[in-house]
Amino acid sequence: MFTQFQTDYPDVLAFDAKGKISADDYKTTLIPALEVAAQDHGKVGILIRFGPEFEGYTLSGLAEDAVFGLEHFNSFSRIAVVTDIGWIRKGMEVFAHLMPMPVKLFDAEDVMPALAWLKDTGA
Repeated sequence: MFTQFQTDYPDVLAFDAKGKISADDYKTTLIPALEVAAQDHGKVGILIRFGPEFEGYTLSGLAEDAVFGLEHFNSFSRIAVVTDIGWIRKGMEVFAHLMPMPVKLFDAEDVMPALAWLKDTGA
């Protein structure tokens, strides 16, 4: 499941990924929050933290992740991924270069630097 946590910035969304992520998690949590924020603020920054409670994706979750990225990529100003999980880091290192917006990896303890980077309007 995705659990949203508050930031000091209305145009930055932040989520913890916990347990197994399914398509329903995107449809009931991530997508509605993104659509409201994008309507209110245009492009938004998003932080997703994958910690020790994250157990992976269901097949429907993997498929929905791909659809989500394709359908909503114009809604993001920047994406911050916060994790120490090796396979997620490797995947992001590969796919970040294909994304039309800046994507940056942060270590698990670096939530505050990730939020600051999301708000940074420079390169």
